[in-house]
Amino acid sequence: MRLLVPVSLVGLLLCGCGSRVYCQGATCTGDAGLGSSDAGPPCGGQCTGSTPVCDVQRNACVTCGGALGCAGATPVCDEGAANGAGACVVCTPNEGCQGALPRCLVDSTGRSCVECLSNSDCASGKRCDSSLHACRPPFVDDAGTTPDAGGADAGTNDNTWDGGACIPRPPPVTCTAQCNEGFTCVGGSCVLNGGSGPVQVTLRWNTDEDVDLHVIEPVPGGAPCDVYYGNPDGSDCGAMGVLDLDSNAGCNIDGVDIENVIYSPAVTPTPGTWAVRVDHYENCASSTTVVPYEVEVRVGANRMGYCGVFRAGGPGWNASGGANGGIQVMTFQVP
Repeated sequence: MRLLVPVSLVGLLLCGCGSRVYCQGATCTGDAGLGSSDAGPPCGGQCTGSTPVCDVQRNACVTCGGALGCAGATPVCDEGAANGAGACVVCTPNEGCQGALPRCLVDSTGRSCVECLSNSDCASGKRCDSSLHACRPPFVDDAGTTPDAGGADAGTNDNTWDGGACIPRPPPVTCTAQCNEGFTCVGGSCVLNGGSGPVQVTLRWNTDEDVDLHVIEPVPGGAPCDVYYGNPDGSDCGAMGVLDLDSNAGCNIDGVDIENVIYSPAVTPTPGTWAVRVDHYENCASSTTVVPYEVEVRVGANRMGYCGVFRAGGPGWNASGGANGGIQVMTFQVP
């Protein structure tokens, strides 16, 4: 029996084209195509530049489609973008993210793969930190109790951590006598100064950046006073607090990544509303574009806190602020 093969199929077999590259006669065309046509796409040979892919169903040149047209740092085609011409992107809700960062975040800064977008993306016992888009456990304070892990009451004096602990605590540093600036050797471990005072405000972060803490303390009969690197002992305006540690000042990286405003046990702090500001003073490493931070406030035995993040180009980034610099992140009450 003689097998009859269509001429168009013969041409396809002869030129060796894949299923998404098309033949004209016995040779492959120079551009890829979407759809199917054994006679070659209507726009064959005409798709170049920023729209190199031929959509034969619409007889139109597009940026990308399916697995065609995208690679490298933007490997996924958002086929609905640019009025249907498509755009190569980092990810879409269904493609491009996997492993430890399985979710696609789309915001004003662009697209990125993150660990979570909502609490349902996290394992049991953790919740999604909306500022970092990372799954975090709830903070457990020194008394062993677990405060709420909500965020709606951020900055209020309800003895909770609003948003949970976003900066992991390093293991204690052992010592015999000496510790880093801001720490004291107690019982063989380096302990942060200020734990015995009536008020303590501590800023933590975990990147080699110059980040500054500002504690705005009320002053009887006068304007509130900012305790910060420019007024570390409060003497400029009558505050009682002391900035015990100014870390990474001027991008001289010390690796401590903590700033701590403390009060002597002999001091009676001024009652009223206090405020905390945080300033991303300087971007020390151009490759760093996200700086998470955490503020811990202790008034007597009560603890509260705030977790936030600076992003390149966002509020407070590279602010180089002086007095009252940075952004206000929380207020608290001293009775």
